[in-house]
Amino acid sequence: MLHRKANGKDDWAKLLMQTLTKNVDVIPPGWLTSDQVAKKFGVKRCQAIKLLKDMRDDGSVEAKHFRVIINKEYGVARPQMHYRIKK
Repeated sequence: MLHRKANGKDDWAKLLMQTLTKNVDVIPPGWLTSDQVAKKFGVKRCQAIKLLKDMRDDGSVEAKHFRVIINKEYGVARPQMHYRIKK
C-alpha cells in the first residue's frame, strides 16, 4: 500500500518511502538468505537453517545481518540474516 502510494502523488508516502529505503543495506554479491539457500538446493527452509547453522558452527560459512525491505507494499525494513561461504 505504501509502495503504491509512493509511486503516486502522495508527498507523505514518497517521503516515508525515501526514509525507509535510505536505511537499508546493499547486499554484497555472494550473500544469501536461508530462503535463497533452500530454494537453490531444493530443501525446506527449516532444513536450510539447520545446515547453515552447522556450517557456521564449523567455520565454513559466516553470517551477518543486513537491513532489507521485507514488505515492499508496506515499506517494512528489518534486519535479515544472510550467509556466505568463508574464503
